[in-house]
Amino acid sequence: MCPHRLAPLSEGRIDPSGRLQCAYHGWCFDGNGNCKLIPQSPLDGPSVSKSFLFIIIYDPNRNLTVGRRKKKNLQVHTNKRACVASYPTVVHHDMVWFWPNSDPQYRNIFDKKKPPFIPELDDPAFTKVMAIRDIPYGYWTHVVNCRSCSRAYKSLNAMATVLEVVAIGLIGVVAAATKQGAVSAAGRTRLAILGSVCYAVSRWLAHFVQKYFRYHGYNHSVPDKAMVFVQMFRLGVAP
Repeated sequence: MCPHRLAPLSEGRIDPSGRLQCAYHGWCFDGNGNCKLIPQSPLDGPSVSKSFLFIIIYDPNRNLTVGRRKKKNLQVHTNKRACVASYPTVVHHDMVWFWPNSDPQYRNIFDKKKPPFIPELDDPAFTKVMAIRDIPYGYWTHVVNCRSCSRAYKSLNAMATVLEVVAIGLIGVVAAATKQGAVSAAGRTRLAILGSVCYAVSRWLAHFVQKYFRYHGYNHSVPDKAMVFVQMFRLGVAP
């Protein structure tokens, strides 16, 4: 996923410099996952994060002087948050295999563990036909129409609403108890803390639902899932 708007890099392309380019906004990454180009922020353009130190000098015999010194100048594509994970990959049987762990200790994992070997794929007596079939399986199919995801979406929404109502009720109880003196100070403190925790959890759940169920910054232009199948048959024999 591209760190900018979570667009799948599998739908990108290889640019003339050999970098993986995101299909959404054109961010480019090298083989190690480092961001090498952001078209909206060129190398000679303004930095994304910089701070200044303001120095004010007052001299009774002179005018007020304000000095400004730049402390830091950081380009966007040198920021770690602009990088992506890099996984060990190898081409085997005309297919790309990858090890799903970006830890440096697995960098040369394919020297020790080889992908599954199918002798017939390298046997000249056999021929193979590889094809890719697009399946209309995207965001709306998985999140909106999937029964388990829909149930989780409704449950989390209901839980966030209940926690928010409980938090407001507890704060109201604390306010009423403070006026009437019906609850001790320690009890009011515990109720206030419980109400604050309930409200914080409800806000976190609302943010979680917004991020993982409702919001998707990149609309897939093509189906995001595909099925690869290999049909093999011996030469001279009908499939």
